[in-house]
Amino acid sequence: MKKVIRLSENQLQELIKKVISEAGDKNFIQKATKEIEKKGTAGKFGKWCKDHGFGEEVTLKCINKGLKSNDSSVVKMANFAKNIGGYKGAEK
Repeated sequence: MKKVIRLSENQLQELIKKVISEAGDKNFIQKATKEIEKKGTAGKFGKWCKDHGFGEEVTLKCINKGLKSNDSSVVKMANFAKNIGGYKGAEK
């Protein structure tokens, strides 16, 4: 079940501005990768995939399984991997 949230017109405008400014950031992937390294979470989703029987590499099948997880941190990792094309067979 999806949650419904209420935003004022001003809040919606600010959200749209934020999304547009982030979408225009051509260094998004580099910044995100740097943040992952800083946090020490590099390879964490790959380990999750391996622990759940998907082999040594992150695959689209593993990402799809992660997106359906009840654990929000796994969903976030899977979504990030999907968005950056960080899986075996992704178009580069």
